[in-house]
Amino acid sequence: MKLKLSVLFIWLVSQNIIAQQGDNSPYSRIGLGDLKPESFVFSQQMGHTYSAFLDQYQINIGNPASYASLNVTSFDLGINAKRATLTQDDQSYNGWSGSFDYISLAFPLTNSINDLFERVKRDLRFGMGLTLRSVSSTSYNITTSEYQDGIGSFQRNYRGNGGTYEFMWGNAVKYKQYSFGVNLGYLFGKMEYDRNLFFPDNANAYINTFSNEYNISGFRMKLGLAYNLVLNKKKLEEGKSKHTNKLVFGLNYGLGTTANTNLTESVITVRQGVGNAIESDTSSFDNIEGKLYIPSNLGVGISYFNGEKFALSFDVSTGDWSKYYNEASKEVKGNLKNSLNVSTGGYYRPDLKSYKFRNRIFYRYGIFYQKDGRVINDKQLEQYGLTGGFGLPFIFQRKISHASLGFEIGKKGINTPIQEKYFKITFGATFNDDEWFLKRKYD
Repeated sequence: MKLKLSVLFIWLVSQNIIAQQGDNSPYSRIGLGDLKPESFVFSQQMGHTYSAFLDQYQINIGNPASYASLNVTSFDLGINAKRATLTQDDQSYNGWSGSFDYISLAFPLTNSINDLFERVKRDLRFGMGLTLRSVSSTSYNITTSEYQDGIGSFQRNYRGNGGTYEFMWGNAVKYKQYSFGVNLGYLFGKMEYDRNLFFPDNANAYINTFSNEYNISGFRMKLGLAYNLVLNKKKLEEGKSKHTNKLVFGLNYGLGTTANTNLTESVITVRQGVGNAIESDTSSFDNIEGKLYIPSNLGVGISYFNGEKFALSFDVSTGDWSKYYNEASKEVKGNLKNSLNVSTGGYYRPDLKSYKFRNRIFYRYGIFYQKDGRVINDKQLEQYGLTGGFGLPFIFQRKISHASLGFEIGKKGINTPIQEKYFKITFGATFNDDEWFLKRKYD
């Protein structure tokens, strides 16, 4: 099992499987593009809450303190498919897109089975995680038609494609009810932007293409804290209760970081003739080095857990996007505004030990509201949505694992020129194994 998971994880990383496909999001031309959720599918189904969610079977990269709560080795992956309808005035566009969002492997550095055999109760626990995920995506293709006296009709085409990714190494320590964790991440990515100007009614006109392409690389860090407050501790000690009722308080802070950019600019002028077009002139500027600042963000949350049956979480987070700048795209401080995210959600599972499959399913639900850092016509881009889904248990390596199937219905752009209504399908798979680091008693 350990060898299979390790080989699969390394193979997926080497193939750079995380990629965007077929999206058309006009607002992704601003800033880093469309930011991806900093949570896995099971958490997305609960309104994107993660700050105070600690679980012994699920990986939560949003708060790195959570690694120390794992009791099993967990391998997680997630994908999504989205249908979006864009409207502006009386025009509309709709289409499907999808992406492979993340792969992750996390594990406790001590095995709970060993502790059970040796009758050891540890106050100090450690956990570690490795994750490759998509951070942001840029994908749009926009064409506008205009007419001017003396020139005639002409068209402008704007295209963008690319994204940023992050490879993270996380570590956490838990002492009694307190947990602390750190994610160290390496950011990398590539962005491509093209602007075309052409004259469809003039056979002798020139087509001008302005192209910018730049790479991103840098490091960043995220800190996480969590505190467990057991509400029925006395009853548990007296044997009057079998289920732990608790509150979890969580905090996560992503430090601001300055990444490096390497820009290539080119201008291509092509004569628009009959038959094959003939390139007439090209100018290019390579290896223009610059800086990109990714701002800090702060999230706080509280979760209530009623044993393994019920959970409810509430999250608030902010991002200091007014300090964002990108020399490669000529975006300066103040172009964006600070972001705000508010979300709530949870799950209900009727009976973990029931023989009936439907009673062992996680039923997840949530809602969220986001005020994006991007600004259009002096208005911040806003988004809200309703989420839900199911955690379907299955047996893998004699251990209960889960397949998460969910949905998200929402709207992006409330008072902006282009509005997007979307329906997203999410799927995640969590494979658990408790045989890592197991001490062998017999050969």
